[in-house]
Amino acid sequence: MTNYPCEAPPCHRPASGDARPPALPGLRVCASCRASVRRDLLRLPDLHEACAEALTSGPRAFTERVSGRRPSGISLNEAAVSARADVVAFLACWTALVADERATPGPRSSQVTRLAGFLDQHLDWLLGHPAAGSLAAEIAEVTAAARAALEPRRESRRELGSCGNPGCSLTLYAGSGPGQASEVRCEAGHVWHPREWLLLGRPLDRALLGGVADADPVSAGDAL
Repeated sequence: MTNYPCEAPPCHRPASGDARPPALPGLRVCASCRASVRRDLLRLPDLHEACAEALTSGPRAFTERVSGRRPSGISLNEAAVSARADVVAFLACWTALVADERATPGPRSSQVTRLAGFLDQHLDWLLGHPAAGSLAAEIAEVTAAARAALEPRRESRRELGSCGNPGCSLTLYAGSGPGQASEVRCEAGHVWHPREWLLLGRPLDRALLGGVADADPVSAGDAL
């Protein structure tokens, strides 16, 4: 029996050359890729749950407005929302393929754990399917996105001196984080909105604040 090369796009090629390792008998992927696909498949329920816990994030102190009132809505971690949706879509799509082509009923529940368990039961059939390469590529992408959504958000910021809010002398910062809007705020949570930045009378870093504008006390009146 001829052993064809592994069809999984994420397949790790040997250091000695460019040839892909042979697929396992009856499958379209090599032993390493089969192990990777199964490992990621079994991780998806935990990643899905972890992303749920990461949906709302961010320092509570910085959600206060200058008026002292807290915002009425909930700030969602958009990457976690997207990752959860992608996990469900991935599992549902491949479950439907198995149920349809194998004429077997899928899980009665659409819970992520049930869907992943169902696919695990039919994993070798899937990895012998003409779409095995697509399965390997998609699960690697979905898993990577979910893990990335769980990484701590790094925030860059620049100290601007003391807060100009009446009665507050805490340090004021200009900063932004990945996927977040630029913001000027102090350690007490007082936020200076873009229309108020010129009133601070301090230079704001264009690179840090997305090139909005450098503060110019002379033109403050024209900005409002």
